[in-house]
Amino acid sequence: MMQGSTGTGGGARLAKALAGAGVLLACILAAGCGVGKPQVPELDLAFNISVANDTTTIDEVARDRSEFLDISSDGRMALNFSTEFQENGRAEVGNRLQVTPQAKSFGTQLGTIKIPGASLDVPPVRVPVGTILPDIPAGEEFPPEPLPAGVPAVAFADIVGDLKLTNVSLLVVEEGALTLTIQNGLPVPLSLNLVLKDAVTDTLVAALDPPLGEIAAGGEGTGTFDLAGKRMSGVLTVIVSGGTVEVDGRVTVAEGSELVILIGVSDLSVSEATAVIPQQEFADEQVLPFPDDRIQIERAVIADTLGVLTLKVTNEIPVLMSVALSLPDLKGPDGTPNVFVIDELESNATRTATFDLRENEFSPDNPLELRISYHATTFSTGREVTIRSDSEIKIEARTEKLVFSLVTGRLNELSLPVAPVNQDVDFPDGLDNIGLSSTSLKVFLRSGVGFQSAIDLLIDGTNQAGNTESIRVQEVFDRGNPGNPLPIEISPDSQELTNFLNNLPTRITVTPTVKVGDGVGTESIAPNHFVQVDSVVFQAPAKFRITADTQIEVPPEKQELADDGARRRITSNLKTTTLFTTIENHIPLGVRVSLRVAERAEDVYANPILKIPREGAFSVPAAPVDANGRVTESAFQTTNVEVTKDEFLVFLQEGGVFTGVLVEIDATGGDVELFATDFVAVQAGAKIIVRLNEDLFE
Repeated sequence: MMQGSTGTGGGARLAKALAGAGVLLACILAAGCGVGKPQVPELDLAFNISVANDTTTIDEVARDRSEFLDISSDGRMALNFSTEFQENGRAEVGNRLQVTPQAKSFGTQLGTIKIPGASLDVPPVRVPVGTILPDIPAGEEFPPEPLPAGVPAVAFADIVGDLKLTNVSLLVVEEGALTLTIQNGLPVPLSLNLVLKDAVTDTLVAALDPPLGEIAAGGEGTGTFDLAGKRMSGVLTVIVSGGTVEVDGRVTVAEGSELVILIGVSDLSVSEATAVIPQQEFADEQVLPFPDDRIQIERAVIADTLGVLTLKVTNEIPVLMSVALSLPDLKGPDGTPNVFVIDELESNATRTATFDLRENEFSPDNPLELRISYHATTFSTGREVTIRSDSEIKIEARTEKLVFSLVTGRLNELSLPVAPVNQDVDFPDGLDNIGLSSTSLKVFLRSGVGFQSAIDLLIDGTNQAGNTESIRVQEVFDRGNPGNPLPIEISPDSQELTNFLNNLPTRITVTPTVKVGDGVGTESIAPNHFVQVDSVVFQAPAKFRITADTQIEVPPEKQELADDGARRRITSNLKTTTLFTTIENHIPLGVRVSLRVAERAEDVYANPILKIPREGAFSVPAAPVDANGRVTESAFQTTNVEVTKDEFLVFLQEGGVFTGVLVEIDATGGDVELFATDFVAVQAGAKIIVRLNEDLFE
């Protein structure tokens, strides 16, 4: 900004004119009187040369000399530049509608083994009357005449009846019972106590609970052996003890009278068995969780290019079985469920089931899981095997990513990255101490995605000194339509942006990331949905402050008088040079201008051989402004500077010199504004006195 108004508009032209004046004078004198060497008296000759008459307006600076400055509708100069994304700003959903269910291995135990009681076929236990009443002969009255009438009580103990469970060698019972029906075929009542023992281990298995009680002659009694928690073989004994009950009168024992124990076995639930195992069935359902909640599906269609699920099934149960595997959340293209049957899977064998899920419809109960159900049926063994309830089948689920062609559900910040774009901003050298008072940022984009979304904008800026600052802008925007994209303008309010631009970045990198979905709203989305980031516009009214005295170094320019003869004649006859300048300042900034000269460009400001003026600078105060910040009148400064012969001859030395203009700006007490009509006008002239003598015509 200031480079335009004070550099090429004033000081630089002054530098050129100082060298150009010598060239012009030499050319005039060299052409002087035609041919021959004139005879002239010695006298002093003065030349007044106009060096500069230039007016540079802020409008010219903003419109013609800077890509990042602009004039607003009210005439104010403003900072305005944008980062354009063009085709790089388009982020399509594409194949990002994908999940990879977590691979998982799990086992399912056989569980409680069911043995139907009817399959055990236990014969009754029969105790002949002679075993209980050995002293009473069958078919005769007892007691015989002439003994007193009546039958005394008779005690007996440990009458053993064998009990064999068919096709069983060992059972560990979780639930079940033996039910006894005792039929008393004796002519006297009985009072009995029964216990069940294991004939193999000779250990007690169970006692009747509650006790049996008295059984009338010819009557029945019932009792139960509870087998829950019992470990027993298949060879058992029933131990009967007790006695008869005394009766009055005489009794006759019929031939074949006996005590009969009928045994019924309930269905047994066992945790371990060595037996002939009938058919068993068990089922389970497992889930493969999704790795995160970004895609929460109510309904989706799997693309026809990807989607395979492999289940590896191992039978660790010592029986032959079949396993029906199903995916209840998925239906094939024809609407039928996905079922895979592994038949006749032998013990310790492994088989693999592969589900082709392409074009399947996915409608899960839980939007973050894929269910796997299976039903196993064992074959009856036909021979005794040892089996435990904790024996299991193992399933290893190997997954690939599922890519969806259409999703209805909820999305939770599904990321759509946009390629970053770099922007170079040509801030003039020397504006290190500028402070912008306010700034604004506008993001222009189009939403062609069917979910409310958010943009995460990371902006990195690096200034000429290599210092980097970053800001992050996060804003939510409404859902759109890919056929008719919704134009969106985002204007975040951020003090961080002002601080960011006050770092005066010359290289800005904008990296957008679009986050689709808020995890709440249910919508539909397809791979052709997109978000287009068009541009990011940085703006600031030219209302700023200079926080400290600031220097702007205008790029040096080469000045050279190539005519050796002209250089020699001026060098021998130059007497004095006076520079006079008038600067009209119509901007609200005080400026100071000085000319620097050096033989090399890099020394112009670091180590000059000539400075004009020798001390200080051509100074002009800031123009006064009204309450609205507009300049009310110009500030003027007129200066005359004597330049010695040696100083002027610096411009004429062989090989030329480099000249530059140093512009110094005073710190401002507050904010200032620049208008298109503000300007700086420079008028400069030089009065050169040379000795007119015959040396000029050599």
